[in-house]
This record gives sequence, structure tokens and C-alpha cells, in this order.
Amino acid sequence: MCMRFINHIFCCVFFLLGLLVNGQNVPFDPLQFPGQEAEFNLAVEEYNKGDELLSRGPAFYRQALEKYLNAHLIPMRPN
Repeated sequence: MCMRFINHIFCCVFFLLGLLVNGQNVPFDPLQFPGQEAEFNLAVEEYNKGDELLSRGPAFYRQALEKYLNAHLIPMRPN
């Protein structure tokens, strides 16, 4: 009985902590990437290609994921 109560308390605490800790949401906006307009445009192209592949169905999910990852990494590449 006591151990079960402690497990419930731990679960509640971790759940509440999860609600309090939020990730940072940075808008996908060219103003967030000053001096990297070309990289931003390339990232948008990769993102759009990923959307197109995703809309084709489950057979293309892996290829879409690759495009999304490329879009995420392009603005972070060093010049």
C-alpha cells in the first residue's frame, strides 16, 4: 500500500514537472537568420520537399524525414 502510494506521488511529480518545462519555440522566419538569406531559402525548399514527400504516404516518410532534418541543419552550418 505504501509503495503504491509513493509510486503515484512520483508519477504525479514527474508529470507536473513535464508541464512546467517547455522547449523554446523559435519561429521559422527569415528575420531570425540575419545574413543567411540564401541558407534560409535553401532550408525552406528542403522543408517544402519534405512536405511534398510526406503527403505521398507512408512509403515516403523516411525520405521526408531526411528533407526535414536537412532543413533544420542548413541555417546552422558554418560559413
